[in-house]
Amino acid sequence: MELAMWMFNLVGKVFEVSHDYFDTATGMSAFCNALTTVAIQTITRKAIAEGIPMENAIAIASQCIRGTVSMVLSGVSPQKLEHSLSAPGSITELAILGRRDSQLLALLESSLSAAITKTKG
Repeated sequence: MELAMWMFNLVGKVFEVSHDYFDTATGMSAFCNALTTVAIQTITRKAIAEGIPMENAIAIASQCIRGTVSMVLSGVSPQKLEHSLSAPGSITELAILGRRDSQLLALLESSLSAAITKTKG
């Protein structure tokens, strides 16, 4: 166990979870990896279609996600971060409002539920 924790700590943070929520944490982790990968692919594809070179598109999308995650890991709540990034009339605010008005949240929740159900099955 010590060796595994040492190895995984080299690339990220290791969490010890109780058996009570191990399946949920596993499904959540798998879903986050899938969501991030799909988001980067989607953002990159659109950016390339708009003329940004692939390497730049991947780097920009990845760096934006990394920055957001860094702020959350430093203690900024997702709600506070969303609020601070979405000045009235800003591009970020329009993107956030569009997300709320779409079926994206329902789709994300159902996909996460499916991932958790799979780990419990």
